[in-house]
Amino acid sequence: MPDTDPGTSEYLVGGAGLSTGTTPHRFPHEYAPRAFQAQALEWISGDATAPVAAVCAPPNGGKTDIITALVEASTKTLCVYPTNALIDAQAAAIEAAGHSATTVTRGTLSGSGEGRSDKLLKIAQNRHHDAIITNPD
Repeated sequence: MPDTDPGTSEYLVGGAGLSTGTTPHRFPHEYAPRAFQAQALEWISGDATAPVAAVCAPPNGGKTDIITALVEASTKTLCVYPTNALIDAQAAAIEAAGHSATTVTRGTLSGSGEGRSDKLLKIAQNRHHDAIITNPD
């Protein structure tokens, strides 16, 4: 939740202070983006050289805003989460934002070896999903 002081350069989320930043890129809220969000928007726009980004913030810190921006800017987005509960929550958030998502877990991906890899590749190549949300398995 943003601090109500218009001159602040920090948001407090669950007691954690998250500094704010600036960006020329579209941000879907009336308040300034948090610093990690501004950096992620720079990365999404192609202003950074790294091919992979990791977003880390406390609960309700604004990660979903960045993931949604990435889904909007990309042909396909892969999100990796540590638990199935987080996978389901992120898929629901992406779908609530008007995008398609599929989840891949041990329960949805069967087989082993090359057969399992082939199934995973087919899921990734499916053009009907904007985002694939999975965990390391």
